Amino acid sequence: FVATLLSKGAGLLPLYVLLLISQKPRYGNEVMQILAERTGGQWISNPGAIYPLLALIEKMGFIQGEWEDPTKRSIRVYTITPAGKKELERLKGIVLPKLEETVDVLEEFIRDLNEDETNRPAPDSEESSPGEAA
Repeated sequence: FVATLLSKGAGLLPLYVLLLISQKPRYGNEVMQILAERTGGQWISNPGAIYPLLALIEKMGFIQGEWEDPTKRSIRVYTITPAGKKELERLKGIVLPKLEETVDVLEEFIRDLNEDETNRPAPDSEESSPGEAA
């Protein structure tokens, strides 16, 4: 379920990546590691998902990447741009209320499921079957 929410098609991954980069400059592997930690291992990214997304977000002008060592070009560190900060706030304004609404609905569903479990007779109880006299 968490993996589906963070998949590229669901739209939360770009928001989460922008949020992480807004907190401090980060490189791709660091972003992948944080996502894995914060999702409790429910979503483990791979470079084939993160690096194209970072390149796209950079092309859109929301982040700026610089090589940590321009001669080696092995670690690219990304920082958020002013346009990226605006986009992050715009996305948060759209997504946050929807996520909060979803959490509320899911919490109610969980309460209903738990209540159903507590009201259900134990498998070894001696309750009458329908049609039997009590």
